[in-house]
Amino acid sequence: MFSFKVQFCFFAIFLFLIQVPVFAQTSNDIGGQVVNAYSHSPIRNTKIRFESPDKKIFETVTDDKGIFELKSLLPGRYTISVESNNFQGVSLTEYLVGRINLPLTIELIPRSSELPELVISSQKSGIYVNPLNNTSVVTREETEKFAAGFFDPARLFINQPGVYTRNDGANHLVIRGNNPLFTAWNINGTEIVNPNHLSNSGITSDRSSTSGGGVNMISASVLDNTYLSKGPYNATKGNALAGVIDLSLRDGSAEQLKTEAQISLLGLELGIEGPIAKNGSSFITRYRYSTVGLLSKLGVKFGDEDISYQDFMFHYSLPTSKSKLSLFMFTGNHMDDYAGQKDSILRTEPKQFNNIVYKGNQSIFGLTYETKLSATNRWLTDLIYSKFSNSRYESLVSNPFVMHKDLSHQSKFSTHTRYVSISKNNTVWTTGIEAVFNKDGYQLQIADVVNDMQVDRKHTTLQPYTNILWHHGRWATQVGLRGMIVATQGQFVTEGSLDPRAQTSYTLNAKNSILFSIGKYSQVPTLYSYLDKDHFLGKSYQGQVSHLYDHNHVQWTTSLFYQYHYQIPAMGAFTLINESPTSGNHYTSDKKNTGIVYGIETGINYRLSHWHMLHNLTILKSTYDNYLKNGLTSQFDQGHMFHTNIGREWNTSTEVKRKIVGLNLAFHIAGALKDSPLPILTGYDYAKLYSIRRPEIYRVDVRIYRRKFYPHMNTLLALDVQNLTGQQNFAYSYYFKNATQFQYQLGLLPNLSYTIEF
Repeated sequence: MFSFKVQFCFFAIFLFLIQVPVFAQTSNDIGGQVVNAYSHSPIRNTKIRFESPDKKIFETVTDDKGIFELKSLLPGRYTISVESNNFQGVSLTEYLVGRINLPLTIELIPRSSELPELVISSQKSGIYVNPLNNTSVVTREETEKFAAGFFDPARLFINQPGVYTRNDGANHLVIRGNNPLFTAWNINGTEIVNPNHLSNSGITSDRSSTSGGGVNMISASVLDNTYLSKGPYNATKGNALAGVIDLSLRDGSAEQLKTEAQISLLGLELGIEGPIAKNGSSFITRYRYSTVGLLSKLGVKFGDEDISYQDFMFHYSLPTSKSKLSLFMFTGNHMDDYAGQKDSILRTEPKQFNNIVYKGNQSIFGLTYETKLSATNRWLTDLIYSKFSNSRYESLVSNPFVMHKDLSHQSKFSTHTRYVSISKNNTVWTTGIEAVFNKDGYQLQIADVVNDMQVDRKHTTLQPYTNILWHHGRWATQVGLRGMIVATQGQFVTEGSLDPRAQTSYTLNAKNSILFSIGKYSQVPTLYSYLDKDHFLGKSYQGQVSHLYDHNHVQWTTSLFYQYHYQIPAMGAFTLINESPTSGNHYTSDKKNTGIVYGIETGINYRLSHWHMLHNLTILKSTYDNYLKNGLTSQFDQGHMFHTNIGREWNTSTEVKRKIVGLNLAFHIAGALKDSPLPILTGYDYAKLYSIRRPEIYRVDVRIYRRKFYPHMNTLLALDVQNLTGQQNFAYSYYFKNATQFQYQLGLLPNLSYTIEF
């Protein structure tokens, strides 16, 4: 995409920027808007209070447009308290002043007169997330605090109950014992293709995947909040059985021009953002290139692989008094060049017989438009075109001709429009339709067999939906209906589904609530799943019962969940419930399997003095049926997972120097993905697929960081270490040299990074 000269110039500019001298102390102005969480209408006369760690108080109130501003705040962490008549109060802890302080939007929900005052302490960045939506959030700032995130919020969701990664070298999420292929990616609530570089990373077959990858093309630096909705979720999201990852883009600084540069062992990044006009319009543009790729071009080699990636983006935000238009673009490419072992005596795994070149590119172009029709009515529309293309060429080390070729591509043109209306009694009605025009292609060539398998098809999904949320005393109820219509190759209808969903909660008192959720879900299988012309929908019934405790910055949630999947693609004994299809394993629409997942999650999130702690435990069972036997354990039947995250910051500021030092530790224990007996002489025993439980996975991650604040610049120096103890965690097994061999996940992986912002 960019020449090596351009990449080298970028590196030289970066080296110059990090040497800019600064010496004095600075202060910051911070502002924002307080709005109704449901209607987004401004709330006037709201009291805003900032409290510093040394107990200094700074107060203001919002004007008629809900706007507030505080001037001359010293950099550091603040507790923000927000109070307004007829709305529930909010307390935001540990809010950082001194970063690129974009306008802060704080959402308040109406207060119920039947209940005592309730302070919602679980909000992050002021954004209210309704507990009925079964959604968790990772903020941009958390990607700079939590361990082993590597600037990718999707990786940090493994701190949530019921979530882990398929392999710690990538971000394919295993959610409640489900195949990562059951998870969808969105931007601002609209469907896109897999936005990750190196989507073969962490996949046993080493083929391209639609569920994740090694590096997210959309860097955390240009994101606001990232949401993970786990099933059962409400009717506003669809085409996923396990969950939806929704990336929310942030606006650029509308006050002044700012530059940010970052260097780490993973990549080099340079970004500029600032105002376009005085009405609040802004832009962001960034370029990123992998450090390893740059050093490889300079002649430095890292083992037997050359890995590189690069990406470029821009985002324009153009608001008016009653509307907002956003334009954005992301594009990038990646490469993994693997050199096999020339000396046959030194080969320890089958892969070393081959040279493998994996290349790919992906792009996203989008437009979002929001208009406020009135104080209680909004209309939102997204138009997004996204695509990826990947190729994998494999040849014998001893013979250079191509023995195995995989080519894949996927594109989506998504249009999503919805209307949100709020009544006087705070009933929220959302209705809309999402239409996605898909083009999929896959070609496989083995040895000299031309087009051994080739699939090219177009299909369209139409997903109309409606969702109503209302409050009545201690009850909050949400009901919705989402349709799924799949039209293929010009046919009017291939298959359709109506998916009703409902969630309700009962507030026992100001601390305790009980939540009930149930719903039906549909998903078009991944493009690699089927050989025949007909598309068909995988479907699922899901239910959940939860108890939520929320008081004094302590949140404790316990959930029982059940999922019944049916009409899942299969071929023989193999099923999409278990694995991503490979060259010898593709599915047809006349073979369908069922599966059941059930379990319990419990998690607590609290503060103890200056320490922030998060602990959760999940126990689950994931099974499936094939034509040979019922009740088989699936590949993703991990059995249990336990996550602990402990963090602390020390404010070491003086009157002259402003500095924050932080520490974050993460502990993960989980069952390994299930393994199958290997076909040594007699072939597969298909009734025993994924019947072997390997030793459990154990991982310790740590992040140590230091922030310094100057008059026109701040810096962040951080060391991330994934798998601090170098634990050998099971990835998969294979047969080689007359014995079963084991491939392990990544060992100790350090990443030193330095960020400068001015």
